[in-house]
Amino acid sequence: MARYLGRDADELAVAKAMGTSPKVGTNPQQMAGWFLKQGFQVQWGENGSIALLKSNLARGIPTLVEWIDWGGHWVVVVG
Repeated sequence: MARYLGRDADELAVAKAMGTSPKVGTNPQQMAGWFLKQGFQVQWGENGSIALLKSNLARGIPTLVEWIDWGGHWVVVVG
């Protein structure tokens, strides 16, 4: 997401700064906290919907989605 927003970021360094755990990955609070520290506007929530994702996309808001079934993998949705 940081690269999409024009910031250079090393994934491993960012994961370390977020306090990512090899066992449980990165939770939403850790993810949002790191982006806030970088000066980004952030909102996070749980149990989002396809309607919310479509609304964000229509407004040009990139959205991070956690794929729990892959062991805590995050993807950025931009289109």
